[in-house]
Amino acid sequence: MTTASELYRRIVEDVVGRGDLELANKLFADDFVGRRTGLHTFFTLFAGPPPRQAAEMSGKQMFMGGLSRIKASFPDWACSVHYCVAENDLVSGAFTVSGSFTGTEAFLGFPPNGNEFRFEEAGMLRVRDGQAVEAWFVGDELAFAHAIAGLAPALTAQNGSRTHRKATEATEAPH
Repeated sequence: MTTASELYRRIVEDVVGRGDLELANKLFADDFVGRRTGLHTFFTLFAGPPPRQAAEMSGKQMFMGGLSRIKASFPDWACSVHYCVAENDLVSGAFTVSGSFTGTEAFLGFPPNGNEFRFEEAGMLRVRDGQAVEAWFVGDELAFAHAIAGLAPALTAQNGSRTHRKATEATEAPH
């Protein structure tokens, strides 16, 4: 029997990271619902007012379709889990996503540009009978947006966000 932590690792690294849709079909329940904040919210700012809630995907087929589109734009998309913790029917963890925008398909209206990316992500799964039935994910979308939309590198997590720098400066004692 697969533990919740093993399920999390397999979903993040093998399904999301490697694009194994056959495995996704086994690991996600038919009534799976996934929620994502960050990317959806960030990119809707280009087109109009931000949404009031996270993007929601109902059903594993919708999730697998989205994953196919990601792999078409970012063929070397990879995920590496740093840790995960499980309690009862929930498991959460953190991981790094990396790759390059070298695919054959545009992503959110942006054409492939060859840029590389690396960003941090966190997620939680609800597990039932060895399958994921619900998920919530959020990531450092500004670092990802830099690669796909060409935003200023000074704002990405790789260089430290302005917000992070200001917060750090505010908490440091004067020398």
